[in-house]
Amino acid sequence: MRTVPYQPWMLALSLVCSFGCAEEATAPVAPIVAAGIGEPCSAALPCTGALLCVDGLCTERGSLPEPGPDEPDVWTYLDIGPGDSGDALTDDSGAALDGADDAELGPDGMVLDTTGADGASTDSTTTDVVDAAAGDAEDASKDAPEDATEDAGPAEDVETETVLILLKDDSVEAGAGDTFFLLNEGEAWVAELSTPVDGQLKFVEVFFADVSAPKSCGRFRIAVWAPDENGLLPDAPTFVETEEHLLVGGGDGQTVPLTIEVDLPAGTFRLGVIHDGPCSEEDFSPALMSDDSGVVDMTWLWIPVDGTPPWVPASVFGVDGRWAIRGILEGEKVSEP
Repeated sequence: MRTVPYQPWMLALSLVCSFGCAEEATAPVAPIVAAGIGEPCSAALPCTGALLCVDGLCTERGSLPEPGPDEPDVWTYLDIGPGDSGDALTDDSGAALDGADDAELGPDGMVLDTTGADGASTDSTTTDVVDAAAGDAEDASKDAPEDATEDAGPAEDVETETVLILLKDDSVEAGAGDTFFLLNEGEAWVAELSTPVDGQLKFVEVFFADVSAPKSCGRFRIAVWAPDENGLLPDAPTFVETEEHLLVGGGDGQTVPLTIEVDLPAGTFRLGVIHDGPCSEEDFSPALMSDDSGVVDMTWLWIPVDGTPPWVPASVFGVDGRWAIRGILEGEKVSEP
């Protein structure tokens, strides 16, 4: 048998071969492809940078809208005192107040909504209990000795009562916008509102339109963005429901009772409707309506995308008004007799 003596060059040759084979066996890494502005996009082909994928095309987020001129906030006070709930909708002469025909009554005689008033109004009927107390106090003051009245000091001239306050910024009854934005699942229409007092948000009123089908039905949840200790509004909702509401189109206002407790301080907050999808596989979801006021600086879309702020001005997509989202808050109204 012949043997071949081991030579140093054999070791070098084997090492070269092993490294070369390893390089050939390693597959090259495919570059990450992203679509640019105006190009088709999908879940498999995302948009590059901060572009948004809307209706299958990459679209710019757009710049923030310029703030409009300061306007006085409008709050409507609704009476929820004891007695016949119909009394809250009439004045002292028995005539119906403006918007009474359109008012919706909730449980226990609470007035939930009076529509058709897009201006400053403070409609609150004093309850019989308050009237009786005021009358008794007046009689007592007449019977009291004059010296005792002087010693008692000045009387407190402030009365408080628990009321429901309609918080709205839109005027959709006076004129609806003709541009709609259909959301993907997990996105939201958001309006920026304000409340004059601390209180608890009890109901939300929304107006939906049938856009994709003659009759539509969708699953929605209410979300609220409340200011933090520094007065700043966060990107993530402060309060968000877990239970869904089934809402339909048609253009009429729909009052939704909140399934969570939402305590708000006086001031600005954001109120939104999160879209979770259609009611069934055979349905199409409705689209939230807006008014035709041309005021867009508080009309938002909440589109959470990793790495970018979720707030997108709705005006970027042609919406030219304020979302028809309203809050109904229970709070204390302070008034002087």
